[in-house]
Amino acid sequence: MDGRGRATDNIYIELFWRSVKQGIIYLNACETGSELYRGLKIYFEFYNKKRPHQSLDYVCPLNVYKENLKKFKVYYAKKTLSLRLEKRKNFSGRDGFFVHLCY
Repeated sequence: MDGRGRATDNIYIELFWRSVKQGIIYLNACETGSELYRGLKIYFEFYNKKRPHQSLDYVCPLNVYKENLKKFKVYYAKKTLSLRLEKRKNFSGRDGFFVHLCY
């Protein structure tokens, strides 16, 4: 996504909404907005927790997220994190405080 308005920038969200429409909206005629909301909530939980995704080697996104979270925790547990507070002028010329995260 390079932000230049190319047709390929929206491809992932377009594919996602196509899946939503084919998986829930076209199959279930909802009479009210609350029925649609409940149906979408159920579908999103299915989509994220149970539906295997081809781009993720047929693993559901929740499992990929959990695995990456474990790797992230192990990686950052080895690093030390410190905060540095700096006082300087902000864009409007007033004094401001800025917090920097340092590894």
